[in-house]
Amino acid sequence: DTVATLTTVGSGNFLQSGTGAVTRTMQNKVREIISVKDFGAVGDGVTNDTTAIQNAINSLPTGGDVYFPVGIYKINNTLVLGNGSGSTFSTQQGIHLVGAGSPPMPVGMQAGFTGIGGAHLLWDTAAGALSMIRIQGPLNGWGVSNLYLDGGSVAARGIDCEDSAFGRSANL
Repeated sequence: DTVATLTTVGSGNFLQSGTGAVTRTMQNKVREIISVKDFGAVGDGVTNDTTAIQNAINSLPTGGDVYFPVGIYKINNTLVLGNGSGSTFSTQQGIHLVGAGSPPMPVGMQAGFTGIGGAHLLWDTAAGALSMIRIQGPLNGWGVSNLYLDGGSVAARGIDCEDSAFGRSANL
């Protein structure tokens, strides 16, 4: 069985295996997941990935997941989810930052714990004491999961929530 037929880049069809699956375009299928790498993030621990990550977040005006493949993503400014202020609700609802796998175990953890490769958000210590991620509400339905937040002993907070509700964080 042919699962996908590609004739040129960005064209072709995709058919998921299983009863009841329907044919979709490849472009429609691959746009289900927004990756920070789609916007130029490198994830090498050296390159400043702040703008690329923020652009990925901003590409989801009505919500969705922003995926971080395994890597170390260096930032030097606060990443902002939502655009609300005071009593004006954010138009960006339901944005989730999702890292690949489980975050790596921090150095110096209790014996018996081992690190598993994952997505790592690294604060550029030259940037000073700011929050790494700010949830800018009023905002409903935000999330951050499977990301190791390394503030480099300088970042003021990992996640700063302003007027937000129904948020979920896990495996940080």
